[in-house]
Amino acid sequence: MKRSTIFFTLVLLLAFMFSLSACSSKIESISVNDEIINAAVEDGKVEIGELKLTLNLKNGTKEQIDVTPAMISSGDISKLTSPGSYDLTFSYEGLEVTITFVIPNPTVVGIAVDNNSVTEAQKKEIFDLRDIIVK
Repeated sequence: MKRSTIFFTLVLLLAFMFSLSACSSKIESISVNDEIINAAVEDGKVEIGELKLTLNLKNGTKEQIDVTPAMISSGDISKLTSPGSYDLTFSYEGLEVTITFVIPNPTVVGIAVDNNSVTEAQKKEIFDLRDIIVK
């Protein structure tokens, strides 16, 4: 009776260990699509919700998942608001991928002047540009 209990326990333990090893990461590598990165840059900053990681699985298939702030190191997150060229590291299930990310300087596409402020500035004896409101 005692031997069968020990044998049964060992079989269960081996089956449990085998099932855990079968559930281990089926991800071979991770990558980031450049097109998705370029689409995520808007108005000189990055929209994290637009970023996607590609999971390259061992069976040859690929899956895309949304990037969360937890996947980016805290030092790299602060870079996402300033223009420049940065190396960003994304982590997922022990795997990492580092990419060079370029956030361009915002481009001014137009300037509008509030007509009321120009009229008020013209009424004064001395024309002062500080009185003009630029939108």
